[in-house]
Amino acid sequence: MQAPSAAPQWVGQYGRRKPGTSALYRIIDAHYEAVLAQADEHAAGYPQFVRTEFERYLACGRPSGG
Repeated sequence: MQAPSAAPQWVGQYGRRKPGTSALYRIIDAHYEAVLAQADEHAAGYPQFVRTEFERYLACGRPSGG
């Protein structure tokens, strides 16, 4: 019987996420307000839960947002 291999080096190490460096984050951050305004202008709007999730996502990339 073969001995179990050692755990990978990354186990137990924390790496801070940096969502602000992703292309998706930068696109949403740059265009979010304009998209909301355009949707409101056409009376469609977005449900509050959609707005909340986008705002939480954007806050995640900012040190003040956690």
